[in-house]
Amino acid sequence: MEIFKAHSVILRARSYYFRSAFSSNWAKKEGDFYIFKKPNVTPIVFKIILKYIYTGTVVNVENNFIE
Repeated sequence: MEIFKAHSVILRARSYYFRSAFSSNWAKKEGDFYIFKKPNVTPIVFKIILKYIYTGTVVNVENNFIE
């Protein structure tokens, strides 16, 4: 498991997926944090998604994220 910090307002504004996730039972709120358990999404893929949501750009996956 990996922890990612992001702004829920930005995620909602830029993504229909996160808008739905934050308004339904997909995400569990614990204090000031939302908890998403998505075993089918790897941390690397989630980093790419967050970068795209925040910047509108996609990195070259082959060169930057292969582990």
